[in-house]
Formats: sequence, C-alpha cells, structure tokens
Amino acid sequence: MKSDPSGTSSSLERARELSHRLTGASPAAPARRPAFVSFRGQAAPPAAPVSAPVAPAPAPAVPAALPPLPEKLGEGGRRWEPLLGWARQASGASAAILMDPHGLLIASVGEIPLPDVEAIGARLMASLDYARPMAQPGGIPPNVIIAFDEVVITGFEVRLPDETCLTICLAAGSPVPRPLCAVLEKKFLEGLAASG
Repeated sequence: MKSDPSGTSSSLERARELSHRLTGASPAAPARRPAFVSFRGQAAPPAAPVSAPVAPAPAPAVPAALPPLPEKLGEGGRRWEPLLGWARQASGASAAILMDPHGLLIASVGEIPLPDVEAIGARLMASLDYARPMAQPGGIPPNVIIAFDEVVITGFEVRLPDETCLTICLAAGSPVPRPLCAVLEKKFLEGLAASG
C-alpha cells in the first residue's frame, strides 16, 4: 500500500468512511475542529460560607519562672555543660548539644536517641545559615526544627559578644517555641557574662 504524506487528513477521512461501512453506521458529517485548542478548567463549586473566622492557636508562652542560672561554671570546656544543662531544663528538653561555628560538638547533656548526633547538629547549622537571610531585621532570629519519629530537634543560634555564633540544639517531644529560644539565648549570654 502506498502512503501519501501530503494526504494524511484525507486518509483519515477515507478510513472513517470504510469504518462506517463495515459497522453499518451512517456516516456522520465530519466534525469541524477549531483551529485552536482551549484549555479551561472546570469551574470550581462555590465555597461553603464560613460562619466565623478561625483564630490561629495561641503560641505557647514562655514559662513564667525559669530555673535559676547556674552560679558557678566549670573551667575550660567544662564551663559549657552547666549552661547547657540549664537550657535543657528550662526548655523541658531531654537532651541538648552545643556546636561551635564550624559544626563541631562543644558540649552535650542528655542522650539524643539518634545516630550521628554531631552530623545532625552540623546539618541543622547549615539550615540556619539558609534561614537567616529570610528573617525580619531586628526580629527574633530563626530556629530550625527537624522532626524525627521519636524526637524533635530545635536549633537556634547564640551570638556571643565577640560575634562568635554558637548553635544550641534541643531534643524534645515537640518543638521548642521561638519566644522561649530567644529567652534561652538571652539568659545563656547572661550566664556567660556573670561567669567572667
């Protein structure tokens, strides 16, 4: 059978005629196709009227009374553990870790039931680096929350007076609220300043 590339539309019409003869149907007039195809979605059903606006759930408040800051800090690397323990207790977390600006573990208090906690802390720090430019100038700095099956890690930065940026990661059953993280940062700095 010879094919005619210039006659594809007539070949289709001829095939329709033959098909109608074989089935016994009367040939219908060929439908006219528009030159352009219109893509229109179906109209959405009207929205149900809302009886009253839904108010967002209130943000968890900062506890009225935080535990007292540790009076005495250790020497050298041991000075971080009392402050980190205080942050863990004040937030209700089961564990806390403190990371240096390079993502290395400075101190930890409690056990985080996850493998390779140091790598998690370093990745959380990278997430904070991405989130920082999105924060409102002069507002509360961002936290990053990573939820796993058994634990939720909340990370936030503590900027020391010399502009060194440390990261605190708190492990709890739920995220630590941003306002509480801001209070923890402020008190953490107060504890460092009081220790000399």
